[in-house]
Amino acid sequence: MTSARLAAYRVLSEVALGTDLPVAHTRHRDILPDDRERALVTELTNGTLRWLAALDHIIASVSARPLAKLDVEVLQVLRLGAYQLVHLDRIPASAAVDQAVTLVRQIGKASARGFVNAVLRKIARLGGDHRLPTIPTATASRHEIISYL
Repeated sequence: MTSARLAAYRVLSEVALGTDLPVAHTRHRDILPDDRERALVTELTNGTLRWLAALDHIIASVSARPLAKLDVEVLQVLRLGAYQLVHLDRIPASAAVDQAVTLVRQIGKASARGFVNAVLRKIARLGGDHRLPTIPTATASRHEIISYL
């Protein structure tokens, strides 16, 4: 497993707890010796944070469990894996899934390996066909606005 994915996981975990992104990057990304690893951490963290709501929607659409019931650490790993599957063409789907399963074991959540594998494989099978909810327009009906919320 690359240290970049573990560093990205740690950055996302700290940001979720309220740490500023540049501070978290300094702690975890900047200690990596390789420029490519640091660049991957930046891409994974910035991209995951940028697309967080969409990634959560995609994960929720294929998961048998509601996001609110997922362990926070497992959800962070799923977000990282989903970002790679949906937005990074140069990372093969099999590698993204395998690295996420390895990461979830490495952070002490080995019991979630099968779940992470299943969710990310479903996302990989969908390819680019991820239906995101549309934002209701000013002329949308009351029902459309309520269902969006």
